[in-house]
Amino acid sequence: MTSDAGSESRSPASADLLRRRVQAGGLWLPVEGDSMGRTIRAGSEVLLEVANRGPRLGEVWAYVDAAGVLVVHRYLGRRGRSMRFAGDAQHDDPPVEPSMLVGRAVRVRRNGRTAPLDGVRRLPPTAIALAHRTLRGLAVRLGARRVRRWLGR
Repeated sequence: MTSDAGSESRSPASADLLRRRVQAGGLWLPVEGDSMGRTIRAGSEVLLEVANRGPRLGEVWAYVDAAGVLVVHRYLGRRGRSMRFAGDAQHDDPPVEPSMLVGRAVRVRRNGRTAPLDGVRRLPPTAIALAHRTLRGLAVRLGARRVRRWLGR
């Protein structure tokens, strides 16, 4: 999903300028496109905030891609030094370097209504299935009781 603010070509250095604007007190940005499925629909706005840490699995972040376009997609993990992002309705984006990050999307606003962007609860079904498979594998290796205790259940 791209932001209207990034629809004209920008240099990757614009990530730094946008990051400074977000640090000054958050930034509502209009978005277009349907790559985020039902989570963020075209015509919505997202609130970007500063995060004092890197992305966590399932969080929605904004970054400036190599072409200078501002993209709002979900964090999927690391691959070496680069980060992996993707829209909920499409394949992985090209690798993202930490310097390309602008901020974390924490709220979405559409038609006057705002809602929080919860990370893991909004993961696509394939990511949820992968997490379940991983937990099942842990349960087999470590024993179901130990995994339940670890999860706090």
